[in-house]
Amino acid sequence: MNRYAVTKVQAVVIAVVVVVAALGAVYYYLTMSQGPAVPAPEAIKIGWVAPLTGAGAPHAKPVPWVAQKMEEAINNKGGVYLKDYGKRIPVKIILKDCQSDASISASVAADLITKEGVHLLIATFTPAFVLPAVTQAEI
Repeated sequence: MNRYAVTKVQAVVIAVVVVVAALGAVYYYLTMSQGPAVPAPEAIKIGWVAPLTGAGAPHAKPVPWVAQKMEEAINNKGGVYLKDYGKRIPVKIILKDCQSDASISASVAADLITKEGVHLLIATFTPAFVLPAVTQAEI
């Protein structure tokens, strides 16, 4: 085989590889899902565990007001913009009382996660209330 024939064969092989790669890329682009695989949630649920009653209640007195004002401020703007869905999603803050008790804090956090299906969990104030909630989130 002469040198010209080898170069021509190499050029044909390269052309075939490029065409196959281009077709594969087009196929991938046309068949890949557009956006996330799951539909957008109706609301972004934020669970908030706080000691609204019991010994820690005086420290948490402003929490319901703060939760309401945060929710209003976010939702007055149409919610939180999520790029994956290309739209704003409203926020719903679900406030639960841990009654200033560590075991109730864990139980309330578990309910927020499993029954309410929260997307984000907030636990505030002392480690006695926060750590049990965090443990439930990790589980």
